[in-house]
Amino acid sequence: MDNIETTDTQKKNKIGILDIIFLVISGIILGLFIYLIFVGGALFLFGYIWYVNCILIFFQMVMFIYFFISWIGQPKSKKRTKCIIACAVMFALEAGVIVWAVYEDVKNVVDTEQITLSDGNKILLKERISHTTIGETRFEYTYMDVYQIKGIAAKELGGINETYFSNKCLLQDKYTYEYDEESKKLTVICEHGSASLEEQNGTGFWEREFILE
Repeated sequence: MDNIETTDTQKKNKIGILDIIFLVISGIILGLFIYLIFVGGALFLFGYIWYVNCILIFFQMVMFIYFFISWIGQPKSKKRTKCIIACAVMFALEAGVIVWAVYEDVKNVVDTEQITLSDGNKILLKERISHTTIGETRFEYTYMDVYQIKGIAAKELGGINETYFSNKCLLQDKYTYEYDEESKKLTVICEHGSASLEEQNGTGFWEREFILE
């Protein structure tokens, strides 16, 4: 009898440790997301931008897994069965949402380039296309987003609308940049190649300034 009670106690202790592990992991992930939201940034991993709203879904998945694990040591019951089914369904749905969101973002990326500036600051340039349908007409827009990279955080500094450019500046390497360490001002200069824009500003180049933190 004492052996049986000891085994049950060990099992409960084991589940308790798993609970703590999942709570710690969940807390770390939640803290990271709160930090990213606070700095107005996104997660930068494996050379890609992972937007916070997408990653928050992953955090929810972690919480559902924890909810599932917390029931493993409980006696079999209808409540436990419902919990397992709910967790499995939510896990599948949210995993699908994450895969879809990442796919939608990656497929619209034209090109990316990471730059290390003279003072060590790191910049990521991301050229992407966006589509809008009005009636039966589908329009394509091109943008270059500029991010400042700090470890695993990426803060968007702004962007350049390349919709009326003849060039895709990043993809075709038709851009240069200037950087002032003192003012932390980054100037991106694109060769737009558009006759209509050249008529407007008298030059074949388009400049945009960004201030780093």
